[in-house]
Amino acid sequence: MKYPILFTLAALFLLSSCKNDIPKAKFKSYNDSLSYVIGRDIGRKFEQSKLDSINIRNVAAGIKDYLDRDTSILTEKGVKLFLADYSIRIRKKAEEEMIKDKKIKFKENYEKGLKFLEENAKNDSVKTTESGLQYKILKPGTGKSPKITDKVNVFYEGYTTDGKKFAGNYDGEPETFRVSAVIKGWQEALMMMKEGEEAIFYLPSELAYYYKEAGDIKPFSVLIYKIKLVNIIPKENKK
Repeated sequence: MKYPILFTLAALFLLSSCKNDIPKAKFKSYNDSLSYVIGRDIGRKFEQSKLDSINIRNVAAGIKDYLDRDTSILTEKGVKLFLADYSIRIRKKAEEEMIKDKKIKFKENYEKGLKFLEENAKNDSVKTTESGLQYKILKPGTGKSPKITDKVNVFYEGYTTDGKKFAGNYDGEPETFRVSAVIKGWQEALMMMKEGEEAIFYLPSELAYYYKEAGDIKPFSVLIYKIKLVNIIPKENKK
């Protein structure tokens, strides 16, 4: 049974109770240099993984099982699925850290939005959904409600909580949107409306652009939209 330098390196870790016990590298050939570079690369990947600790014994066992083509613990498909899950966790953790930092940076705007929603919820004409979306019906509709896969024609106006208008088309023609392509707050709003209905929606930042900046809209901004659902666009019959 032959094992390349990679397994030898892992075995060397196992023989050491701590990293300071590992002897200095010796270089007599190109393969010695390559072995050292591989070790450095493994160390870099361990550091990038941002794990609190690495179980070196399991690292060595994983290398050995791969070289022996031993799939009794985990198949190659299982390895890929696990790594995909790990990648998602890393991205999620990085996003959570970024959001945490931005909440500190834009603390004033974040707290301003929370206070607005808290006060707005006290209005008897305003209702709140489970997601936190607040709304007030201006004119009930009588038609159908769109699904996530539908396209719709709408009139709308968008405002920040201080009354600044940042978008709208009430002075022009209805605009066409695919329900699945708009922000979360709009998706929920449109699917609860009926054709002909007009309402005002108050979107928590999580249902709008959240921690992202969109034009003049700051991160963690609560947005207010007046929306009129004109109609659902009929789907074309496929022949």
